[in-house]
Amino acid sequence: MTADLNEDHAARAAPPDARLLTASSLPRRAFHELAFFLDLDGTLAPIVPTPDQARIPDATLSLLERLYVACAGSVAIVSGRDAADIDRLQAPLSLPYAALHGAQIKGPAGRTESIEVPPDELAEIIARIESVAGRLPGAIVERKALSVALHYRNAPRHEAEIRQLAASALAGHGAHFEVQEGKMVVEIKPRGASKGAAVERFMRIAPFQGRTPVFAGDDLTDESAFRIINAMNGISVKIGAGPTQALWRLDDPPALSAWLGSLFQTHAAAAAADTIKDRK
Repeated sequence: MTADLNEDHAARAAPPDARLLTASSLPRRAFHELAFFLDLDGTLAPIVPTPDQARIPDATLSLLERLYVACAGSVAIVSGRDAADIDRLQAPLSLPYAALHGAQIKGPAGRTESIEVPPDELAEIIARIESVAGRLPGAIVERKALSVALHYRNAPRHEAEIRQLAASALAGHGAHFEVQEGKMVVEIKPRGASKGAAVERFMRIAPFQGRTPVFAGDDLTDESAFRIINAMNGISVKIGAGPTQALWRLDDPPALSAWLGSLFQTHAAAAAADTIKDRK
């Protein structure tokens, strides 16, 4: 079993003790003190039956734009989707991001870097998966730039077969790829890519460096980031139910948007209070 799988199972075993996050849960911090890292599916965008149906609501995009300006650019998307998907879903914005669990990273300057994997090995893995997945009604194979995901949200009865299929497709390719489990999905991704490592990389560069990191995510793939955020004394937020390493919890994507919006209200109220105090 890979290290990522061990971490994922550890997350499942962790006690569900994350506290509900509210507008008054945390000490007030100025936006220039914070760096935001946000998952996409299940966090910024609601979960939908198939990956191609996902959309970030317009109101959430507007909120992200305000947050980006308020934080002087220290906002990034951290997702399992590939770069092209993130570009499409966040349009017209162009936020920095870590795609494919950190295998692709677009930095604040707009430059994109990717982990290199043997394309012939990825092609063989995809061929193995597609040769069997077609016989599993409801299963969806999602080809990505450097990985392949096998979704079983619409085929829950085939979960065991799909997980075994991923393991067998990986055989002989473990030097460059590994299995990553998620909510109703199994993915074969570049070895060593993780959201936690992506967050660490962002936190070493401006404008993220030196700030308190905030990470919100809903899936097993986000647990590595939660651990990094906790080690940095940051704010880790689990979206939805389930055991987690995160210290805080919100119910769903609308609750995250409401909490982010409340930060602006809190700062506006504090600024108004300071203005009144200065006039006295």
